[in-house]
Amino acid sequence: MEHRISVVLNESDIASRVKEIAKEISVDFFGENLLCICVLKGGFVFMADLMKHINIPTGIGYMAVSSYKNKTKSSGDIRIILDLDIDITDKNIMLIDTVVDTGQTINNLYGVIKGKNPKSIRVCALIDKSDRREVPVQLDYVGFSISNGFLVGYGLDYAERYRNLPFVGILEEDE
Repeated sequence: MEHRISVVLNESDIASRVKEIAKEISVDFFGENLLCICVLKGGFVFMADLMKHINIPTGIGYMAVSSYKNKTKSSGDIRIILDLDIDITDKNIMLIDTVVDTGQTINNLYGVIKGKNPKSIRVCALIDKSDRREVPVQLDYVGFSISNGFLVGYGLDYAERYRNLPFVGILEEDE
């Protein structure tokens, strides 16, 4: 089965919006330290680009979860594959993912992080797919809203393919 990909966010639009979000974060956390937690694997490209433009002291952490199992719909079964290996007590946390759709993953991770007693938790997503929301989540920083389609590129994948694309596109299947 081959796939066609229709570009919905080009490289320059993404780069411009990432810089704007980084500026907002830098202003909001001025005088504070920030720990950015990347939701792996999809969030790594977005977080790397975002951190290049945040101009306050910033650390990093990683959490890996799985819910798609090589399908285009989340199974709803969220498994933590990699948990934090650092103490986040009394730290300002920025949970970063490229796309939030059903909200299941971010909601679950938010609860796990909250249980580790941080000073604050904010959520940053490049793409909000609120039309697909199954559980309410608070997104503090959002790059774009997209309503339909299975997204690939800029860190997002389908069966571990397409993460390397410099744009975000909708995956279309050819039979």
